[in-house]
Amino acid sequence: MVEDSAFHGRGQPVLAAGVLAAGSDGQVWFTIKNTGQATARDLRAELALPAGITYAGASSSADAWACASPAGSSTVVCTLSGLAGLSSGSLTLGVRVAEQFAAAEADLGLTLAGGVTQAGTVVHALVQPAPARLALDLTSNAALVVGIAAFVMVPVRNAGGVHTGSLRVDVRMPAEIHWEGNGPSAWTCLEGADPRDLVCTIGSVAPRTAAPLPLTLRADDDALGQLAALAIVATQAESAEPVRGEVAVTIRPAPVELAVSSPGRVTAVAGAPTWIQLTVADVGWANAANAADAVVGVAAPPGVSG
Repeated sequence: MVEDSAFHGRGQPVLAAGVLAAGSDGQVWFTIKNTGQATARDLRAELALPAGITYAGASSSADAWACASPAGSSTVVCTLSGLAGLSSGSLTLGVRVAEQFAAAEADLGLTLAGGVTQAGTVVHALVQPAPARLALDLTSNAALVVGIAAFVMVPVRNAGGVHTGSLRVDVRMPAEIHWEGNGPSAWTCLEGADPRDLVCTIGSVAPRTAAPLPLTLRADDDALGQLAALAIVATQAESAEPVRGEVAVTIRPAPVELAVSSPGRVTAVAGAPTWIQLTVADVGWANAANAADAVVGVAAPPGVSG
């Protein structure tokens, strides 16, 4: 008779020293004990997972629990046909902790049901923060106008859950792009033996924090029509594994800048034609050929016709 059976659950996470870690997979296990005389049949265990922790599959076990988590659900449902009286069984589940999980502790709620008996328990699982990890968020192109210095951001970020050590970013520029300094930031940059190479450094970066590197760059005319890119290699003191990427740079032509000069003053004789020489010059970075269709308008004062 199931009325004569009783059970309770107790559990603790058992990853390394009993601690889960953000950014990795781990396990939680529960010992479920039937303290009654009769077999507890049709057991059902429901494990509620907090945001940032997902079900990664049931581990092999001699107790033959069948587990599943419906798509989009934060609950894992496990069933067992029966547990003999005065015996215990184990339920082991794999979980995946998101890298961005920031809490030091996760509450895992377990509800057990079998026959007419129901019990619940909460497991307080310690969660170690994810280790520091460099990321380059290269999601969009930078843009430069020929001859005009402008900021180009190298999007460096600490995606992990602890502070980084000192960071280094090596930048390799195309020959047609020149470095003219840095924008306001904590980064320090120096040219290498080859002026196309930059070595930039910064101290520690906080967890889950962006540390964009602003470079002041200028493009030559020769860069037009080319696919320009900055080659990036980012490293941190504690890791031998560099993070590599490219910042694509679109080179746009400079706008035509025209200047008109004149003698300033001329002497005209009434009724007689007078010639005035105007000089039109392209004073911008754009090639003068781009100004071939330029039009100069001249407004004459009252009484003067052109």
